[in-house]
Amino acid sequence: MSTYILEMTNAGSSRVCAAATADPRTTSPIAEQAWRDKLVKEAAYFRSQKRGGSPGSELGDWLAAERDVDESLGRSHG
Repeated sequence: MSTYILEMTNAGSSRVCAAATADPRTTSPIAEQAWRDKLVKEAAYFRSQKRGGSPGSELGDWLAAERDVDESLGRSHG
């Protein structure tokens, strides 16, 4: 499995930095998806905290976190 580090920028967005990459022939797609989901959860939480944690913008935080993580991982976001 690849190892990634979630890094928050001063602008409130996040990016994922690859710390180490495993052999793709041995990487489980299920494990990769679970790791992506964890990164998105963390990024959405940090976005929420950056804006003061007030309710009402959770969906926007989540969608922005998905875009940030997917962009950092080199995935297209449709």
